[in-house]
Amino acid sequence: MISLLGSTIHLVISVAEGWGKKLNYCVAFSADEAVDVTKRYTRNWQEVLKRRVLVDEEKLKQFLDQITHERQKNLPEERREILKERRKREEKELDDAFKRTVVKDSERMGRQTGSIEWRTARGESGNLDIQAVASASRENDGMIRLTTADPDQVGAAYCSEQLDLSQTNAAVFEFGFRITNKQGEAAWDGADGFAFVIQSAGPTALGQGGCELGYGGLKNSVAIEFDTYKSADRCDDPSGNHISLHTAIPPQPISAHQKYSLGHTSRIPAMNSGKWIYARISIFVDEKLVDVSLKEDDEEADDYVSVLAVNNVDLAMYLNGNSKAWIGFTASTGGLSQNQDIRWKRAVVYRK
Repeated sequence: MISLLGSTIHLVISVAEGWGKKLNYCVAFSADEAVDVTKRYTRNWQEVLKRRVLVDEEKLKQFLDQITHERQKNLPEERREILKERRKREEKELDDAFKRTVVKDSERMGRQTGSIEWRTARGESGNLDIQAVASASRENDGMIRLTTADPDQVGAAYCSEQLDLSQTNAAVFEFGFRITNKQGEAAWDGADGFAFVIQSAGPTALGQGGCELGYGGLKNSVAIEFDTYKSADRCDDPSGNHISLHTAIPPQPISAHQKYSLGHTSRIPAMNSGKWIYARISIFVDEKLVDVSLKEDDEEADDYVSVLAVNNVDLAMYLNGNSKAWIGFTASTGGLSQNQDIRWKRAVVYRK
């Protein structure tokens, strides 16, 4: 099967665990590279290898590397280095993925639209256990509304089960977000934004509002903010549409002020367009690396584009030595406002 999904083509010959078929090859193509992603779709790599008889493994790798080289040869050096580092991380992720050899009965149900892998991994048959805080609310369709399009709102939503970072090699979180005005349309004149937060402050931790996006003032935290308003006076924001990773060394509290940023980007789509945008946050604990990727469609293809990679994110230090953390979101409005909606899509934790 060959499917064109966004900017990535997936060539799949059979499919493995959960889809009721036996997978042999799965190769992903994009404008910049070609990658064998078969390991992402199997839990028994040695068995799959026995069926991969169409081409020698080393020759296949060389062929895909040659395609990648040709596609990237005219790219700027900086872009090639970004792609090179991303490929290294993805190769490690794939290696870790196929090592998870135990497949639960719940994972043999087959692919279902809107399935959440974290829920499966935890053996839950219902929705994720999410606790809404302050202005946040859970909607009937599983969506979380962090703030309504009203002034001076502050809200948060956390998974009730903590992530044990001491037992985690890597974690991947995927979610959709939509930012709209009172009428459910683009919030071009709205504020302020939301943040994906990793924190050990508590299951209902909530920071300050306005340009602090609901996380400013928290201790023992790391926040990846999706900021839609340029608060130049109070937070020295780089733009009115940026993603930035913020933290502070304990016991100092975290802040949305730009001086607390370890890395940011404004080269992203307009986040307050009123449309659903999808984000993937990959956390490599031992490598102290955090990557943020985006895409603008909800297809099954793995066509996320990396927009921000931040090194030297020492979670153990920033969480003040606490190995367990709550994962979730915060958001706020000020004098200007907007609806800020989140929908969990997928979460995978790779254990040590």
